[in-house]
Amino acid sequence: MSKELLNSASPISIESIYAAIRDNGFSEQTTQLIDNFTNDILNGKTNLTQFNQAEHAGLCTAGAPLIGAYTVCCYARASFEPSRFSSEGQTSSPSNWEIDAKQEEVLQQWAETQQLWIPESEQWIISTFGPKIAQGAEAKVYYKD
Repeated sequence: MSKELLNSASPISIESIYAAIRDNGFSEQTTQLIDNFTNDILNGKTNLTQFNQAEHAGLCTAGAPLIGAYTVCCYARASFEPSRFSSEGQTSSPSNWEIDAKQEEVLQQWAETQQLWIPESEQWIISTFGPKIAQGAEAKVYYKD
């Protein structure tokens, strides 16, 4: 990745981020590119067109870590090669579990480089909020007297 891309005054394309992650993983230059893209979003230079104005504002309000995580998760989904899921000329998509697994993998890698990953987080949550008393498909519930 060139220093010109990192220091460019023009908006950073999501495709250049995907290429950087694919080619260099979460190197210092790649994470700087993601940070620059995030700052462009926060400063109003770039919009996430898949969101309406209220959703975009909500993402910005949540801050840089969520925008970075969103960008990385989008890369995970985009990284699947369509031909891998095609048979006899028909196209199909990867299964949800495959997408989830890829997103979890790349999100952890990125979060570790950003020092946002908490190793042994389950133990930290239990010591802070008490034991887990229930778990559903998308939530875990803890309770502390």
